[in-house]
Amino acid sequence: MKRLILTPNKEEMCGMYKVAKTLKGDIEFHPYRSAFMKLLFPKDRIMKAIEFKYYDEVITLLYPMHLLGREAKKQGCKWIVYDQKVPPSNLFKGFWKRQYIKLFTKLNNRSMQGADDYWELSEIEQIPLFNGKGNLIDYKDKTFAVYLGRSENYKNVKWLKETCKELGIELIHPQGVSDELIHGLLSNATLLVTASTWEGYGRPVMEAQALDIPVVCFDTGVHKKLVKKGFVVPNYDFNMFKEKLKEAWQIYSATQSKEDIIADKSNRQNS
Repeated sequence: MKRLILTPNKEEMCGMYKVAKTLKGDIEFHPYRSAFMKLLFPKDRIMKAIEFKYYDEVITLLYPMHLLGREAKKQGCKWIVYDQKVPPSNLFKGFWKRQYIKLFTKLNNRSMQGADDYWELSEIEQIPLFNGKGNLIDYKDKTFAVYLGRSENYKNVKWLKETCKELGIELIHPQGVSDELIHGLLSNATLLVTASTWEGYGRPVMEAQALDIPVVCFDTGVHKKLVKKGFVVPNYDFNMFKEKLKEAWQIYSATQSKEDIIADKSNRQNS
């Protein structure tokens, strides 16, 4: 089976790009610009750029990718919408930002109508990208927390950074870096922390748990289902989040220090 994934972008930090990379089958990626080209140029020109006839399935992630999925269906492909969900507009700051999100949501929901199949992000079992411990080069401090994600208002990144600073926790927020570096940071971290109050799924949490890294997060998306090691805090309870973050740091940083001592002794004995 030949499958085409139409994803908004190919940036390493984009959650949709990471989801697309884990889907099974022969996958190709098509960036944002192709969908906008469809709106700007004649249909035959853009359709020649995407040879739908060579694919059995086309999966689209968000508007305006769905416009191309609709065209693919006309050409005989099975069109599947992988519904990534759009955050509610009230989670964003600024009048015009909220109006944009409302409009985008309407366009997204309308453009996905008519697909042959719909996949809910929260219902599809996702596959971790990372396996085993990654390399972390030239990083001396072995006790740090990691936050993976964007800095939208509902992610509460500023509050998280201030809270970690108050608790004496070093927080690393990698941006615009490779999957290799993210793997190295995450697999060597003491904790993954996220104060996001809305998630369609919660991929960073899934990746952390797959690497046996404890997590502190709010109960949103499917976090409660994913977290086996760490704490899931009732959504919006920032006071409890701070308490659980402090508790988790005390537990897991101490455990990590003991493991480092044992590993150092073992390395000396073997040398």
